[in-house]
Formats: sequence, structure tokens, C-alpha cells
Amino acid sequence: MKLALHTLLAQTWLVGRKTALEMLREPQLALLMLSMPLFFMLITALGYGSQPKLATYEVLTFLEDQAGGTVMQALEAQRYPDGRPVFHLTMVQGRLDAEPLLADGRAAALLVFSQETGGPLKVTLRGDATSMKFNRASTYLGRTITPLLDRLSFGGARPQQLVMVERPLFPRSRQTEFDLYAVGMMVFAVLLLIPWTAMLLARELRRGTLRRLQLTRLTSLGLAGGVTLAQMAGALLMVLVLLGSALALGFHAQGSLTLALVICLVLCFSAIGPGLVVAGFSRNDSDALNIGSIFTMLMVFLSGAFFPMPPTTLFYWSGHGVDLFDFLPASHAMLALNQVLVDGAGLPQVAFRLGLTAVLSFVYYGIGLWFFTRRHYRLG
Repeated sequence: MKLALHTLLAQTWLVGRKTALEMLREPQLALLMLSMPLFFMLITALGYGSQPKLATYEVLTFLEDQAGGTVMQALEAQRYPDGRPVFHLTMVQGRLDAEPLLADGRAAALLVFSQETGGPLKVTLRGDATSMKFNRASTYLGRTITPLLDRLSFGGARPQQLVMVERPLFPRSRQTEFDLYAVGMMVFAVLLLIPWTAMLLARELRRGTLRRLQLTRLTSLGLAGGVTLAQMAGALLMVLVLLGSALALGFHAQGSLTLALVICLVLCFSAIGPGLVVAGFSRNDSDALNIGSIFTMLMVFLSGAFFPMPPTTLFYWSGHGVDLFDFLPASHAMLALNQVLVDGAGLPQVAFRLGLTAVLSFVYYGIGLWFFTRRHYRLG
């Protein structure tokens, strides 16, 4: 048993060293794999880095009836947890005065307060429905105005039965939209290890060296373990570059960077198993890159890295909802990484997700190893 384990470790080390040396001889490949997510992160920073996540929305108001003053006072009192106002109200003399400001994007919305004789107060909301600024402002406006109008329609006699109070679980500094998208770019970069891993193995198949390695009694686990060792070493450097570039571009990290690094490395390991599966389908480098890229994009989208997936809870386990796409390690890693870097969570808050990511990663690795061995690692 000890001899078998020693042989496996020796094989893993030798294959890992061989793979690392080959990767160093082709730095252009590593540069290409890394430059793509870095380019997307740069574009994201330029597009969203100056847009605050919790913005103060410029809202125009037109009073056709003075009863709207009560609603305006409630809107002016709205504050974010850090004390900044949600709305900045500006009165206009008529609807025509507001149209140029709405068209130019200098104002998010227009509120018109009117009231028919003896009737309830009527609030009309106008704005550009294609504007993200209007869509977000209208959501905040609705949360404040709707319950207030409901009480006013009963002359203020109807009690407010439900009050929703939002309180952040962790203290935050001022954030931008880039803080949300940067995490998705990191997940995207890490999952590019899928085609990279598949390409390294498919290249051995194309060159015919895989057959010669088999004749040396190199086991499939030794081969996969060596490739994994080299990939994880490169992944560590890649994650450090990604985190450093995000911080340099203005990312506001709220939690522990060390914990974020651990989550990223577990996510890196989760990409090795699918890479082995792709290698099983591949006959050469080109097949591996093409099929692996499809796997990567599917996992990126389904994990919610680019946009949140709709909740599809199938059942609950240990107090946690299990959704349709929770079979993907990247789904849990994405949530854990987002909670740490954006929300400032610590290890106790993300331990469950991190544990699931690790367990699923080993499951995928076992499936990938079995499939690759069955397809390409048999003598005869």
C-alpha cells in the first residue's frame, strides 16, 4: 500500500513538472487565456466603475395638487444605510419643462401629483422605460409611494400592518456597479481552465505520447494528478493577477482577500473534472478548445456569473434551499465569492457553500477521471 502510494505521488510529481515546463515553453497560450478575462474586466471597469451601486436619483416633481407634499416629504426622508439620500427632488413648473431633462438623462423620473375633486391623490410616474436609471428609481419610488397612498386613501385612519426594514448584515463602504460585475469576470476567468486542461491532455493524444506514457505503467490517476498539480500552480498565479487587477481598477473588496483566494482555488479545482470530461470527447487540441469553450460558457451562464438565474428551488436541505443549477460547483462558488467580496461575509457565513463546492468538485473530478480513462487510457 505504501509502495503504491509512493509510486502514485512520484508519477504525479513527474507529470506535473513535465506539464509545467511545457506550459512555460508556451507562455503565449497562458497569456491568451488570461488576457481575455482581464480585457473584459477592464471594459467592465470603464463602463461601470463610475456608477454607484446605491445612487441618489434625480426626481422631478410637478404639483397639480398640494396634497402631494406629504408624499414628497416621505421621499426626501428616504436614506441608504450609509446615510445618503435615495432621491433628490426638484420641482418643475410643468410637464413640458421636464421632458428635456428626462430625454437627456439628467433626471431619472417625473412625478405628477394630481387629485380630482373629492377623489384620492393620484401619482403619475413618467420616464424613459429603456433607461436602467428609470427602472431602478421607479422600484424605489414604488416601495415608498404605494403604501403611503394606500394609507392616505383611507384618510390616514388605516394602520400600516406591514413595514419592511432593510438592514445590511455587514458594514459596507460606498460601492459601484463594477463591484458586482467584477466577481462574475473572476468566475469566468477561472472556468477557462476547462478548455485549457482538456487541451493539455488532448495534445498528448494527438502527439501519440499518451500511448507511450501508458507503456511506462503511468496510471491515469498519475497523469490526471500531474496535470492537476500544474494547473493549480498556474491557477494560483492567475487568481492573484485577477484579484490584483480588480483592486487596481477600483474594486471595493469588503471581506477577506485570503478567504476569497481560497474560494477561487477550490473553484479552479472544480474546473479540472469537466476538463477531463472534455478531453474524453476530444481527439486533438482543436477539439478540446472548441468543446471546452462550450462547457465553460454553459457553466458561466448557469452559475449566475453574468446575470442572476431565476430562483428554482427544488427542496430544502439543512435549512438551505437547493435550486435547479446547484449541481454546478460554480453556482456555490459564485455565491460564496460574492458574499465575501461584495457583502463582507466571513468563513462561518460561506462555509456551507464552500463545502458544497469542494464536494461537488471531487465528484466531477471522479467522473472526469473515469470517463477519460474509459475513452483514451486503455491498452489494446
